Amino acid sequence: MSQVVYRKKTSTTYSPEGGISESRSREFDGVNGTDTVGLRRNMGDRHLEVLKTRNLRDPGAPIATTVTGHNVSREDEDSFDAQWTQEAQRRMPEYCQRSSGSSQIEWDVQRPMVTTQSQQRSMQRNGSHTAGQIGWR
Repeated sequence: MSQVVYRKKTSTTYSPEGGISESRSREFDGVNGTDTVGLRRNMGDRHLEVLKTRNLRDPGAPIATTVTGHNVSREDEDSFDAQWTQEAQRRMPEYCQRSSGSSQIEWDVQRPMVTTQSQQRSMQRNGSHTAGQIGWR
């Protein structure tokens, strides 16, 4: 049976009117022992992206958070998020209803990216199969 070494999944929702989009991603890197979730929100020529990475080899290690922005300063992150949410509710109401307008990033504990049974057993022994919602920052 082959082991999953690397897998990446990204989904993007886009509204051409106003250039509003949101991308959610998940990357499993078995070689480096990391599992990363990401949320990127674009509005016009600005974007804000949050990546949260957990170390699969050390379940007790803190989750590393990286926040990057383009044309959004650190001080403007909260106002950008509020603006994005307001515009998304106006321009993508169906999407906002499905996602509850959530700016939560989550690891899907029920459907982990680790797919081989031996990897799942190993992760469960190490306690790294548990994760919950990860906030915007």
